[in-house]
Amino acid sequence: MRKQFTVGTQEAAKQLSELIGEPITKGMVLTVTSPKQVVGRECACGCKTKTSGGVWAPGHDATYKSRLFALVRGTDTTQADLAKAELTRLGWPMPSGKKGTAPAPLPLPTASE
Repeated sequence: MRKQFTVGTQEAAKQLSELIGEPITKGMVLTVTSPKQVVGRECACGCKTKTSGGVWAPGHDATYKSRLFALVRGTDTTQADLAKAELTRLGWPMPSGKKGTAPAPLPLPTASE
């Protein structure tokens, strides 16, 4: 975020000069840029990677979706039902294809949103 302001008094100019180490005079227009505030949180896939503010670490949404698809196609009906519920919660489509052998059961993270 950028903001501009005009130095209003000689005292303010003196304090700013001391603060930044450059000459500042009364009436000078300064532009201040604040750093972007990023609040990291854990990736929604459960990997414990910190994101840069989003829900997923890069690529982890696709990996998580493919794991859920494999569980839906698997032979364990309990895992398939949980995976279907998770896909529905996330607004993702159900997979197409034949039932087969699913990978080892995966823990489904609890929703934070």
